[in-house]
Amino acid sequence: MALLAERDACLAGFEWFISGATGFERGVEMAEALLAVVADPHLPVRSMPWWLVGAASPFVPLMRELWECAISGKWPMRLDNTSL
Repeated sequence: MALLAERDACLAGFEWFISGATGFERGVEMAEALLAVVADPHLPVRSMPWWLVGAASPFVPLMRELWECAISGKWPMRLDNTSL
């Protein structure tokens, strides 16, 4: 980020930069990383009750937004950082 700040004059008015160094292949890596740093590493990791999110989405705006994100957890993904 510091290098981008130094090149501010060379960049367009609005540019999108993504750090693609981080990605989660199985979907549970974030939970495992959090368990590695908390005081109780034996906390249970459970899956998201997507059926409940879908059922509540017509009534609760947060659930509607989560429901739109549900598809992103079905396949491995990695962010593209070629612009960096």
